[in-house]
Amino acid sequence: MNYNSEVWGFINAEVLERVQRKFCEWLINVKRSTNTLSLYSELGRFLLFIELYIRMVKYFLKLNGINIMEQLKDLRDNPQVINWISRIKSILEPAGFAEVWLFPESVCIKGFVPVLRNKLRDIYVTGRRASIDTHTSLYLYKEIKLLKYVKLLIYIRSI
Repeated sequence: MNYNSEVWGFINAEVLERVQRKFCEWLINVKRSTNTLSLYSELGRFLLFIELYIRMVKYFLKLNGINIMEQLKDLRDNPQVINWISRIKSILEPAGFAEVWLFPESVCIKGFVPVLRNKLRDIYVTGRRASIDTHTSLYLYKEIKLLKYVKLLIYIRSI
């Protein structure tokens, strides 16, 4: 499903997300009306856009390695244009990696990609937890999860 997503990944991948959601619903046998936050939280899944973003950034860094970015310098330096390169910037800067955007040639891809993946996942999990706390329809789900966590802590302390 992610074939060639390095290029088209900035386009809204809602169709892919629907496929993952339907599979998750089928996997744990729940209704279609089940809240996505609780569904993904229960299965430990992340939105697919995280992997799409990772692939895009890796491709961006590889392009920098072969000096193609010099030819795209005009596109990169124009803040009014929304394109593939500006989307890379909008992935890196909010995640706290503005220096990667400014100096991509100094980045070790193998070392950077796991760090970026963890950071994007942390941002998603933080947002998901905040959304679960504010959704009134997920009150019972939140209480059950909290109860499981408390029981686990009591069990660990008793060991």
